[in-house]
Amino acid sequence: MKRVFLYCLSLLLISGTAYADSFQIDNSYDFKSPMLVGWGETVDWTHTYSFEVELPSITSANLTLGLMDDGGCFDMFELAVGWTEGVRKFWIGEVDTGEYSYSLAINGLDDGIYKVFLRSLFGDFYVASSRLVIDYTDSGDTGAVPVPEPASMLLFGAGLIGLAGTFRKKLLKK
Repeated sequence: MKRVFLYCLSLLLISGTAYADSFQIDNSYDFKSPMLVGWGETVDWTHTYSFEVELPSITSANLTLGLMDDGGCFDMFELAVGWTEGVRKFWIGEVDTGEYSYSLAINGLDDGIYKVFLRSLFGDFYVASSRLVIDYTDSGDTGAVPVPEPASMLLFGAGLIGLAGTFRKKLLKK
């Protein structure tokens, strides 16, 4: 009986739980100087990035645009609209100086290229920054979900065999 107990204890010590590794891409587009978007003008730029794993499973993505009002006296306010690779359209509305953040659909992000378009509907303003953040895992899971290892299954099986042996021994003694 001691031998079975020691065997089960040793299996318990070597068993464990595996977790999916989480990664993040934080990609900022480098505007040499703020880019002016004039009346009715459309501008575009491309974020390029690469994943650390072969088959990433993207869990979330976010685009943050830094915009600046030009402070012109001829336009009291600016209106803008943006879109990305035909996948996600977003309404910016009145442009004030600050950051505008948008959650993105995860389809279309796995190729390493993400194109952003911005159009002035009224007035002119500057684009100062563009930051793309992508969270992903390498195992196809959507988070850190415990995954049983083979050693855990062996421990469970050894416990069942031990219980069966103990009951059998008691039945034979009677």
